[in-house]
Amino acid sequence: MNINDAKKITIFGWPATGKSTFARQLGQKLNIAVYHLDDIRWDKNRQRITGAEFQKEYEKLFKNKSWIIEGNVFESIDERFKQADLAIIFESNRLKSVSGVFGRWLRVNLYGETRVGGGDDTLMHLSCFIIKKFPTRMVNVKLKLRKYPINVIVIKNRKDMKRILEEER
Repeated sequence: MNINDAKKITIFGWPATGKSTFARQLGQKLNIAVYHLDDIRWDKNRQRITGAEFQKEYEKLFKNKSWIIEGNVFESIDERFKQADLAIIFESNRLKSVSGVFGRWLRVNLYGETRVGGGDDTLMHLSCFIIKKFPTRMVNVKLKLRKYPINVIVIKNRKDMKRILEEER
């Protein structure tokens, strides 16, 4: 499938590897609304909303004719794979992902970059999650992905992102 033909795209993958930035750029290129699950999962005070509140907001997204849904909310992955015509999976490793989390933490805490999502313990919590649990989560996502008739693009580095964004429309 040519990415330019996709109308419903889901993006999942290693934390802090450029998924949100890529989703924003892809949304601009394709003129499709982008929904970041972190923006739904966390409120303005960086507190996690309830599962019921999340589910209510999440289900609204699927009513749109086209969308890009980006994020690592594992509980939502089956519905996204069921409804999407394209899945983009960001491959990486623990070291790159933790490095990206630390870089994000520096941008937020030293340079005042605004970011939704996570409490004050996000750096340590997310780093531990990446090291201990995320590799298994990625294996489980790939196993789930096999159950659905969905096209898949794997992004392994910034060069892959750039190539996809520069494809002719």
